[in-house]
Amino acid sequence: MMFKFLREFFHLSHKELRGAVALLFLLFLIFVVPKVYYKYQKPETSNDNVAFKNWIAEIDAQDSINNSSNLYAENEENTIEKFPFDFNTVAYNEMLQLGIDGKTANILIKFRNKGAKFYKKDDVMKIYGFTDELYSSLEDYIHFPKNNYYEKDNFSSDKKSKIAKQKKPIDPNTATWKEMVSLGIESKTANILLKYRKNGAKFHTKEDLLKVFGFTEELYTELEDYILFPEKIDTAFFKQEEINDEIPTLYLVDINSADSADFIKLKGIGKFYAKTIIEYRNKLGGFYNVNQLKEAYGITEELFSSLEMNFTIESPVFRKIDLNNTNFTELIRHPYLDKKMTVEILNLEKQIGGFLSINDLRSYSVLDEKTFEVMKHYLEVKPSK
Repeated sequence: MMFKFLREFFHLSHKELRGAVALLFLLFLIFVVPKVYYKYQKPETSNDNVAFKNWIAEIDAQDSINNSSNLYAENEENTIEKFPFDFNTVAYNEMLQLGIDGKTANILIKFRNKGAKFYKKDDVMKIYGFTDELYSSLEDYIHFPKNNYYEKDNFSSDKKSKIAKQKKPIDPNTATWKEMVSLGIESKTANILLKYRKNGAKFHTKEDLLKVFGFTEELYTELEDYILFPEKIDTAFFKQEEINDEIPTLYLVDINSADSADFIKLKGIGKFYAKTIIEYRNKLGGFYNVNQLKEAYGITEELFSSLEMNFTIESPVFRKIDLNNTNFTELIRHPYLDKKMTVEILNLEKQIGGFLSINDLRSYSVLDEKTFEVMKHYLEVKPSK
């Protein structure tokens, strides 16, 4: 009866009616039957599902192992090296070398950017992640600057006398960096003295100390009562030429501001090498680390090692590239960038409509980590006018 009604209502022939019924049956099988089946069917875990889940778990475990290996390798690269430092000026990479983890170093730098100063241990221990164990391992290398409060005119004489009593006599042949700085010797002068000692120098008289760059007559007079020289060993039975306690006056060269004449004064640096260093400095935009001198043409490891004590950086990097106002020619000329990096930097600047920070280069993987770490000293993003 229903089929007759449908056929007459839709004016269907017998053949068309059978086709419509068959189509409805197929739709029923496709959409209705599965729902009914899964509603009353208890879920079963097939062997395939178990194997798949086990496979996923194995991959997660392997990723965990790889991440641990990467962290270990990263820590291996940043070999711990202890050296004197000031929490108010130490750089991120230097903190990693000292054994401070990256997260703690970043937090410390953020504190500094907000105006925080570190004058004593309690100031440092406020940094999240800085434990007593970590502080103890670095204590001998930490230098805190003087708090201006103690230099005010109303600073009582009683307190001054207490500080004077804290001074302890030192032997310049054995004193630590911290002991010298505590006595009132500039950290830079203390470092130079330690380098002399490392090279075998001995200090037996006032004249020996005055040959150290930064150790002035005034400083010696101020500290004279606290400096103890050991008795000189009787060398009468030794040949004079076998004894070399002579300490040459150290000539320091600021590699970011020195001209050819300054470099030529150094033993082993002639006109050619002086020109090479200055040309490479101009291509870079300045040095941020004295070790970059080894990248200049002709400067061998042996030559650098023999003069390393004479090199210093007083002036900062003098030329930076503004990422939002640069071009192909300026970028490609930098020694640390190649054509591929240059093109990707310019393309990214167009795609994102300008850089907000130099960290965008790392976020968009335009520069690898190693290149970014050296290039960050030569890049900047100036605020738009």
